[in-house]
Amino acid sequence: VSVDHDLTAITILQPTLIILDCVGALEDASWTLLLVLRRESATVATPLILCTGSVRDIELLPPHLTVMGISVVIKPFTLDQLCEAIHERLIAA
Repeated sequence: VSVDHDLTAITILQPTLIILDCVGALEDASWTLLLVLRRESATVATPLILCTGSVRDIELLPPHLTVMGISVVIKPFTLDQLCEAIHERLIAA
């Protein structure tokens, strides 16, 4: 599935919140989609949570992610941690 296809689907659905699973390093399609979501006018204000196990990559970007309005949940995580991130993103929106 392409980033363009994903962006089109997300734009049509107009979700209240996006939870993006970044499986690998920040060079994968999930990271590309995240950047595209933050550039597009239809999705720039949509709260976004990035779930990832790529701790080293994320440690390099905290200020950048905060500026982009993105919360990060490091894998493995508990349901409580995910719920807290969802609450924080929705309150901040």
